[in-house]
Amino acid sequence: MTTIDVAIDDYLHTIVRTRPWTKKREEELLEGFSAWLQAQPAPPINMNEIGPALADQYAATVPLSKAEHTELLGALNHLFMWSVHTAMVQHNPFATVAA
Repeated sequence: MTTIDVAIDDYLHTIVRTRPWTKKREEELLEGFSAWLQAQPAPPINMNEIGPALADQYAATVPLSKAEHTELLGALNHLFMWSVHTAMVQHNPFATVAA
């Protein structure tokens, strides 16, 4: 089972070469989300445990602005699209919620 930290690291290593203009912002968003997950009492760190409800909970807790929340959903969508492509996960739970 792939953890979100491993997926984020692998994904960021890929986009630094393919989409360097998005790497800094996506790294900031994804690492903030991951750090928040790690701080939870029973952290859901496996990729198959991550979904839009957790992103919404994070956005409300931190709190994120509506624009930042939308950016986070987009970054998670990109992460999961890449994870499906590399067979780390079977489906992208963010495909229908990301702008």
